[in-house]
Amino acid sequence: MITKERRLSRFILILMAASGLMAGTAHADELKGMELAEQIAETAEAAVDSAGAVADIMNGGDEDGTGLSQAIYDEYREESLRDQIVSYAMQFVGGRYRYGGTSLTSGVDCSGYVMKIFQNFGIDTGRDSRTQAQRSRTIDASQLRPGDLVFYGSGGRVNHVGIYIGDGLIVHASNERTGIKVSSMYYRAPMKLGTFL
Repeated sequence: MITKERRLSRFILILMAASGLMAGTAHADELKGMELAEQIAETAEAAVDSAGAVADIMNGGDEDGTGLSQAIYDEYREESLRDQIVSYAMQFVGGRYRYGGTSLTSGVDCSGYVMKIFQNFGIDTGRDSRTQAQRSRTIDASQLRPGDLVFYGSGGRVNHVGIYIGDGLIVHASNERTGIKVSSMYYRAPMKLGTFL
């Protein structure tokens, strides 16, 4: 799919440049004097060169696939993964809370919920919320994005975790009464913000 998109991007850019070249050439035929015609031809050639350079950037910048488009692709892939994690986590809202549970269908506790959601995407968070807090990379509020984790605690110890879903909200396995639910991330004071992404 990426190859087709790159070919299409290159084709569109080259087509645009060629169309500019033809328009410039047609206009040049109407002009008197070789100097003006040459200037238009040079401008058209520069447009083709620019289109080729842009196409190269879109195709990775160089043959080993690095460059601007690779960075853009990596960012898109990360955003896509974040969206998938949130979407998958939201499927279980309304599910059962069970202390020590690790089953998304028959019951989970907060860290079991996080573990199973991330495990679905090949990410090992660890089993309990303290381990998850230790393993995750600490971020500040300005870096918080959907798919990151919000940790809570008391007495300096982490004892709860939720998945940030955006707009100041988390989804978490709350307690036996409310189960898996969406809450404000500030329903308690967060102790740490972390990410595995």
